Amino acid sequence: MFTVTLALLCRKHLHLDTPEAIAIAQSVAHGPGIPTLDNVELGSDGSVSCIVRSGAPAAADLARLLETLLPPGSRVPAPLRYAIARALGQVDAPPFESAEAFAAVLARFEHGDRRDVVRRLLQRAAAAPPLAAGLRETLPAPAGLAGLDEPASVPQEEPAFAPPEEPAAGAVIFHDFQSPSGARRPFLKTVAAALALFASGAAGFTAVRLLNERPAAAASAAPSTPAPKPADPVPPAASAAIDQPPSAASPGPEVGTTGAVPATNPVIPRAPRTSPVRVIGDRDDAAFSPAFSPTGTALFFQTGGARAPSSAIAMASSPDWPGGDLRIMTIVDDGSRNYHAQPSPDGESIAFDSDRDGERGVYLADRDGSHVRRISGPGYAALPSWSPDGTRLAYIRAEVDRPSVWNLWVKPVNGGEARRITRYPYGQTWSASWFPDSVHICFTHEDTLTVLDLETGRTRQFASPVKGALVRTPAVSPDGSRIVFQVFRHGAWMLNLADGSTQCVLTDPTAEEFAWAPDGARIAFHSKRDGQWGIYMLSRG
Repeated sequence: MFTVTLALLCRKHLHLDTPEAIAIAQSVAHGPGIPTLDNVELGSDGSVSCIVRSGAPAAADLARLLETLLPPGSRVPAPLRYAIARALGQVDAPPFESAEAFAAVLARFEHGDRRDVVRRLLQRAAAAPPLAAGLRETLPAPAGLAGLDEPASVPQEEPAFAPPEEPAAGAVIFHDFQSPSGARRPFLKTVAAALALFASGAAGFTAVRLLNERPAAAASAAPSTPAPKPADPVPPAASAAIDQPPSAASPGPEVGTTGAVPATNPVIPRAPRTSPVRVIGDRDDAAFSPAFSPTGTALFFQTGGARAPSSAIAMASSPDWPGGDLRIMTIVDDGSRNYHAQPSPDGESIAFDSDRDGERGVYLADRDGSHVRRISGPGYAALPSWSPDGTRLAYIRAEVDRPSVWNLWVKPVNGGEARRITRYPYGQTWSASWFPDSVHICFTHEDTLTVLDLETGRTRQFASPVKGALVRTPAVSPDGSRIVFQVFRHGAWMLNLADGSTQCVLTDPTAEEFAWAPDGARIAFHSKRDGQWGIYMLSRG
């Protein structure tokens, strides 16, 4: 029997699917040994075990292994992503009591006998061009081995294996685990046998241990969004708020030519765990994009998942909110995809975006969904938000010649030309949120949050509290003192404008699109924390 470590498979860019990763994790879930890429070996008979068998795995050890084997972008069921995040303490949910408890959840995602799955994985790896090419780059090819064209130039003997104290970068050390203790086969014979098995497609490998490299664990997935820049796993100090006058290169209040200026700014330790309560949506009914009515007794939202043919605007209301029973009624449901409902400050209208005309645009309608009219003009537009005085709507528009670039615009509700607010040449400006004075507005772009004075053009900018990570969907508190926003894959954060400090208030990596209740005591948001998108309420006490 031959064995190979996970480290080699990952290093040569062999991507595992969910059943393969689960089979490996389940095989080592009960120990002995701590499962890591370097410490887990796969056998040609379908066995999986740890090389160093000291210690017993915890749920977090298994989760870290799965997180590495199934990085963001992999097709992974949302409940499994949530279970991994829960085991890592990345969501506000009770942690798994043991590796066995986590393994019981993982069993739901298994497909077939574990040994069969592992054997098929090794057969697939044997035929994978990147892996075979990597072996040819790293190892000398023995003369006469079928399938390799490179000329051989290797010594005739190999000394007994002794791991170097400081292996060179990229070195791969081979062992022959079938040899008796102290007796080693010649190196060439071992390599030739292993590569012959690769070339023939048999499920056999020589055991490999990468001593110099261990890929970092990837972050939990989030909903369908642009890929973020690499982020530090531990939040460093954020950039301080900077008051900046309008730039000569960008006259008036238009911004987008410069980012936040780095400086030292405190990041407060994570807030104590809270317990958001699911208020809308269940396993069979997704819900997104909450927005409170002006009185706080109703919550507007959209229905329909990503694959649904249409999505409706609905409203949940209760005179005794938040304690009473909710009554849900549909407002806009015309067979098109309708998103991001925002009630007007006087409660008489709703703004939303829709693809009803073939291209996404911003629309206004009466509170009951009647008299729908497009106000954003031609071109892609979305994510409307009302000024508190009810006179203007802010929304994003895509550039005509660069549809993946979004900038912020403001338009009077009762007529008049839309006014461009930002001129970013790249990236996407996310939804804007207004301050109570209807003069200041907050928005995000890439890893920077900006507070803009629409009259003077002065800005205050704040860098992401997680270095390089995208910041999105900001929401200003009713009193204008705080802003809650998402740090992509790093939960919800609160910015205190008085001192510029930021604090993580929710570790759920899927929480986004926040809405404050008018009294400032609650924050609604949507999340996939339990495997299905729904709307949750977080009390701010």
